[in-house]
Amino acid sequence: MLLSVKLKNQLKKVKPEGLEYHIKNISINRKKVGCSGFVKNLENGKIVYVNTEMSCFGPLAGKSLYRTATSLKDYTGGRNHFAANDELAEKVIEMLL
Repeated sequence: MLLSVKLKNQLKKVKPEGLEYHIKNISINRKKVGCSGFVKNLENGKIVYVNTEMSCFGPLAGKSLYRTATSLKDYTGGRNHFAANDELAEKVIEMLL
């Protein structure tokens, strides 16, 4: 499970500056199950939506969702992409550049 602080730290390792984070943990019955929110590149204005809540669907188990967004309130966004938690930060940064 990838929570907001860990995801932010992973993103900062890949790109230390120029990002704005709007990510919060997801809690169900007071149990943290992941995080979701937006990452914005301040240099070019591109935004990516991220959701690390685990899927129970077999092929997506252990993967997190990420996709382009047009604003910080665009929860429908572009085409869905999925990545393992250890490569999610790199994939999000690639999409932001």
